[in-house]
Amino acid sequence: MRWHRAGFRCYWRWKSRPQGGRPQIDTELRGLIRRMNMENPLWGAPRIHGELLKLGFEIAQSSVAKYMVKRRAPPSQGMANLLA
Repeated sequence: MRWHRAGFRCYWRWKSRPQGGRPQIDTELRGLIRRMNMENPLWGAPRIHGELLKLGFEIAQSSVAKYMVKRRAPPSQGMANLLA
């Protein structure tokens, strides 16, 4: 049984190793992006990205867009609304 537990431990240690890739941005910066987006609803990712660059943050515009608050669009017009 000991060999089985040791093998299981080795497998999960291998499975949960860091995969690499681009490092995540700080939690504070994510919060700042969300706050700027909530306080300025007409600003898009390019505008927020520009403001962050002025503040000295090195971040891509695509990353800003990824961390922005997703707003729900109004429901589309259905057939029931057309017939009424």
